[in-house]
Amino acid sequence: MNKYDEKINNYRELINTSLVNVYSTGPKILNNPINHVLKGQGKRLRPILTLIICDINSIDIEKALPTALSIELLHNFTLIHDDIMDKDLIRHGLETIHNKWDQNTAILSGDAMLAISMKLLSENNTKNNSLILKTFIRGLLSVCEGQALDIEFEDNNIVTLDDYTNMIYLKTAYMIGLSSQIGGMISNLSTEECDSLKAFGENIGMAYQVQDDILELYSDSNNMSKSLESDILLQKKTFIWASIEKDDERNELISIMKKYSTDKIKTIKNIRIFIDKLGIKEKANDFIMKNINTANDILDTLSGDVSLLKH
Repeated sequence: MNKYDEKINNYRELINTSLVNVYSTGPKILNNPINHVLKGQGKRLRPILTLIICDINSIDIEKALPTALSIELLHNFTLIHDDIMDKDLIRHGLETIHNKWDQNTAILSGDAMLAISMKLLSENNTKNNSLILKTFIRGLLSVCEGQALDIEFEDNNIVTLDDYTNMIYLKTAYMIGLSSQIGGMISNLSTEECDSLKAFGENIGMAYQVQDDILELYSDSNNMSKSLESDILLQKKTFIWASIEKDDERNELISIMKKYSTDKIKTIKNIRIFIDKLGIKEKANDFIMKNINTANDILDTLSGDVSLLKH
């Protein structure tokens, strides 16, 4: 393990250990589901980004930790409600709350997790606290808007690449950008540097979501740590769908996906063949690399040792 992986693993372990203690009281109907979710195999990408940026700028990690945890809790709040809407059964290698308990418990647990997130955020005692709070709330609204578009698109056969990129910007990239931006705010960086960190995170987020779209069709549920069925059954408008320009090709994909409920293995195989035929995987890789290269270009404009952000 190189020094970069070791440091990131240390951040992840600190976050995981701290999450165990964020909600240790309260009714069992909240306590048990919330702690069930927080034991999941999440990557902790967002809070790790916040902590890395604070570390780069010599900010005490313990000082930054409550805000980093609030970002992870906000992310998990959105996932709980997302899983309800998509009827997903697995998340981070564990049963989703509505699947293990029921939908009412899941809704209530998600709401409570948002409240805990805001409570942790209020414990941030940096001089930029009010600005961080406003930024955080904008991020919450962005995720809701992105999720709303995701649902709207389920009923639309024609979703352009511009439609798709706007949706994933709001639903995924904005929060990753926010995580970087808030790290800069805690570090008392200039507005310009914080904005650059936000743009860096957003580009990473765009690449991350497209990579996720592709991996869902080339991995199984164990590797992805979540159920894969909902995107196909709900005809989610992923990068694959948005890359199709011709009606006959779109209809071909719809025809393939409709057979998923009766023959899952063959349907996944046929979708992969369809993707290969249209060169969509190559388009996705180009999109991913373009955003990663832009993110790295942004890092080159920043002061300090940003090497950890490139790994």
